[in-house]
Amino acid sequence: PSAHRARPATSVATTGRREMACCCPSDLAAAGVEAAEEELIVNDEVLSEAGGGISLLESDEAAVVATQSGGYVEEPLSERGCECSHEEARVAAAAVVESGAMPAGEQEAAAEAAAGQVALEEGRAADVGDTLEDLRKNREHPGAVTNIMRSLKCSSLAATALKILLFLPILPVIWLCMLLPAVVLTVVYLPLWFVCPDALIRCLGMKERPGHAPEWMLPSPGAAQSQQFSDVLPAQLRGVFYTRNIGLPYDFMCFQRGRWSDEKKTSTIFLTADPNVFCLRREFLGVLIRIVFAIVRCGYDFEFELDEQGRLREALVIGRMLCFRIPKFFMQFGMTDVSPNRDGSLWERWSILFGRVETSYWVERVLDENGLQTRFFPHVLAEVPERCFGIGG
Repeated sequence: PSAHRARPATSVATTGRREMACCCPSDLAAAGVEAAEEELIVNDEVLSEAGGGISLLESDEAAVVATQSGGYVEEPLSERGCECSHEEARVAAAAVVESGAMPAGEQEAAAEAAAGQVALEEGRAADVGDTLEDLRKNREHPGAVTNIMRSLKCSSLAATALKILLFLPILPVIWLCMLLPAVVLTVVYLPLWFVCPDALIRCLGMKERPGHAPEWMLPSPGAAQSQQFSDVLPAQLRGVFYTRNIGLPYDFMCFQRGRWSDEKKTSTIFLTADPNVFCLRREFLGVLIRIVFAIVRCGYDFEFELDEQGRLREALVIGRMLCFRIPKFFMQFGMTDVSPNRDGSLWERWSILFGRVETSYWVERVLDENGLQTRFFPHVLAEVPERCFGIGG
């Protein structure tokens, strides 16, 4: 058996022309007071059977609350807050479906929509204030509408052992191409790093750059490189992204510096060959990565799938080494758009190594294509070193 996972359902569903949403006050406010009141009146009996506790925002000071008895009372928002949980939202959506107000084909999407809206509100409240330690401990991004890692399925121990045994003949190649050069270069360059680091950095074609102002990674407007690589690049991939919790000494990536095939819906990037596609930390391990990855010409192919609206939904990430692509039989990587609006502002980079699920990291857009900071930029100031290395450019 091989590792596999269930595809997450689309998080937006409609009933007629109305959008299904969580019943929290902020959701109803966003949809409009009149639309919310109409929806609540139509489904009053159904919502009461779903467990009650569903509130309707009427003003900044009070809300109309649907109780289990079906009556309405006013209650200050400051004393109540959001009463919907993910499970309650799913139950309420299921009740609406059973009432016949929604086509049967939209049942699963409706349940995901209700829970997704709850996650969106919770993420808006907690996302910017979370810490890297919390992210590593919980292994969940508070701004994401779903957690892909928890939906992944591990292979059996027998299948994992088989994959490892089949991978053993490849180890000599990896040793000769990557590990041996790393050992030799460490012995040669480590003294230079302590004696004359600036000279070493220049010899390797690297430049010291500001880590708290990564605008330098974006292509210059009107530049030939920008015209060649970025004109047809989907908006979901534009800007500078922070690879949060990656566990390796590079913090930023920029798809606009790579190569995009609109026909194949594939983005190809090379860690050291494409200028400023990645940003390395200012430490000796970053220098080694620059050298070894250049020797083996390490890179990735992001092969995207589209959703019903034609937006990028998920990518199969295939590693490249020398002239070969790493078979997904051994290592399966993916990147899924988990942003609330499916706009590419937040991706989950999940991994399966030899059939075992690994901890994900998250790819947050911290600068848009015009260099403007996004809501995730405070993470950069709190977690990224002030100085880093750019490669070429």
